[in-house]
Amino acid sequence: MTTRDTGQPLEGMPEYVTVLTQRVDLTTSPSLVHMEEGPVWVHADDEGNLEQTPPHGHRAYGVFEEAPMVITLDDALGFEKARETALHESIHAMMSVVGLDGLIEGQASGLSEFIVSTISPVLLAFMRDNGEFIAYLQETQGDAAWT
Repeated sequence: MTTRDTGQPLEGMPEYVTVLTQRVDLTTSPSLVHMEEGPVWVHADDEGNLEQTPPHGHRAYGVFEEAPMVITLDDALGFEKARETALHESIHAMMSVVGLDGLIEGQASGLSEFIVSTISPVLLAFMRDNGEFIAYLQETQGDAAWT
């Protein structure tokens, strides 16, 4: 069972991203715990401790839910961790939209998470280190100086 305390996007974060033609909403929650059977939202007490943390769960920075196409980030994330996590969960969304998430998980449990965890920091660094190239990729044919 999943319950959600839907928050607002973090400062500077858009309300959604688009993966191909599918909208993926971005939101926050006060606390996230990810269980083997899926994400579970729980409340934090006044000191920030998780109340009734389910056994075998670990603190999650963010989760992607295929239905209803939502990425939820922990609202206490700092500047860098929020961006890393948003990209990480966006890669899960991309893999889901093209059908890779299920295909990869069918090969080996945890393989999808391993791939996303490996590629997301590399992709974030690449995007930050190559602004001119990213701008080049964002051009459409109508924007380009040549056709």
